[in-house]
Amino acid sequence: MRMDTRVQVRSNKELKDQATELLEGMGLDLTTAVNMMLKQIVNERRLPFQPAAATFENAVLSTMDEPSIPVKDDDTFADMIADA
Repeated sequence: MRMDTRVQVRSNKELKDQATELLEGMGLDLTTAVNMMLKQIVNERRLPFQPAAATFENAVLSTMDEPSIPVKDDDTFADMIADA
Protein backbone atom coordinates (compact mmCIF):
# COMPACT_ATOMS: atom_id res chain seq x y z
CA MET A 1 0.00 0.00 0.00
CA ARG A 2 1.35 3.42 -0.96
CA MET A 3 1.84 5.71 2.03
CA ASP A 4 1.17 9.17 0.60
CA THR A 5 -0.72 11.00 3.34
CA ARG A 6 0.48 12.23 6.70
CA VAL A 7 -1.81 11.93 9.73
CA GLN A 8 -0.82 14.07 12.69
CA VAL A 9 -2.08 13.25 16.16
CA ARG A 10 -1.41 15.18 19.34
CA SER A 11 -0.84 13.06 22.40
CA ASN A 12 0.80 12.99 25.78
CA LYS A 13 4.52 12.15 25.52
CA GLU A 14 4.36 9.57 28.31
CA LEU A 15 1.43 7.79 26.63
CA LYS A 16 3.21 7.82 23.26
CA ASP A 17 6.42 6.47 24.79
CA GLN A 18 4.58 3.70 26.65
CA ALA A 19 2.63 2.68 23.54
CA THR A 20 5.79 2.77 21.40
CA GLU A 21 7.65 0.54 23.84
CA LEU A 22 4.79 -1.99 24.03
CA LEU A 23 4.35 -2.03 20.27
CA GLU A 24 8.08 -2.56 19.71
CA GLY A 25 7.79 -5.62 21.96
CA MET A 26 5.18 -6.89 19.48
CA GLY A 27 7.41 -6.15 16.51
CA LEU A 28 5.36 -3.12 15.43
CA ASP A 29 6.04 0.57 15.14
CA LEU A 30 3.51 3.26 16.00
CA THR A 31 2.77 4.08 12.36
CA THR A 32 1.98 0.45 11.55
CA ALA A 33 -0.25 0.11 14.62
CA VAL A 34 -2.21 3.26 13.77
CA ASN A 35 -2.65 2.09 10.17
CA MET A 36 -3.83 -1.31 11.40
CA MET A 37 -6.43 0.41 13.60
CA LEU A 38 -7.61 2.64 10.73
CA LYS A 39 -7.88 -0.36 8.42
CA GLN A 40 -9.92 -2.29 10.97
CA ILE A 41 -12.26 0.70 11.44
CA VAL A 42 -12.85 0.79 7.69
CA ASN A 43 -13.24 -3.00 7.32
CA GLU A 44 -15.60 -3.44 10.27
CA ARG A 45 -17.28 -0.02 10.06
CA ARG A 46 -16.89 0.41 13.81
CA LEU A 47 -14.24 1.16 16.39
CA PRO A 48 -12.04 -1.84 17.23
CA PHE A 49 -12.90 -1.35 20.91
CA GLN A 50 -16.01 -0.43 22.87
CA PRO A 51 -15.80 3.08 24.33
CA ALA A 52 -17.66 3.41 27.60
CA ALA A 53 -18.28 5.97 30.28
CA ALA A 54 -19.60 5.55 33.78
CA THR A 55 -23.29 6.28 33.91
CA PHE A 56 -24.67 8.89 36.26
CA GLU A 57 -26.09 6.09 38.42
CA ASN A 58 -22.65 4.44 38.71
CA ALA A 59 -21.10 7.78 39.62
CA VAL A 60 -23.67 8.33 42.35
CA LEU A 61 -23.31 4.79 43.69
CA SER A 62 -19.54 5.17 43.87
CA THR A 63 -20.01 8.02 46.38
CA MET A 64 -22.17 6.00 48.78
CA ASP A 65 -19.22 5.27 51.10
CA GLU A 66 -18.22 8.91 51.35
CA PRO A 67 -19.20 10.67 54.59
CA SER A 68 -22.24 12.91 54.39
CA ILE A 69 -21.96 16.64 55.06
CA PRO A 70 -24.79 18.18 57.04
CA VAL A 71 -26.28 21.28 55.40
CA LYS A 72 -28.54 23.48 57.53
CA ASP A 73 -29.93 25.80 54.86
CA ASP A 74 -29.44 27.19 51.34
CA ASP A 75 -26.86 29.74 52.49
CA THR A 76 -24.73 27.04 54.10
CA PHE A 77 -24.97 24.99 50.92
CA ALA A 78 -24.00 28.00 48.76
CA ASP A 79 -21.02 28.71 51.03
CA MET A 80 -19.91 25.08 50.85
CA ILE A 81 -20.00 25.18 47.04
CA ALA A 82 -18.18 28.52 46.92
CA ASP A 83 -15.41 27.10 49.13
CA ALA A 84 -14.97 23.96 47.01
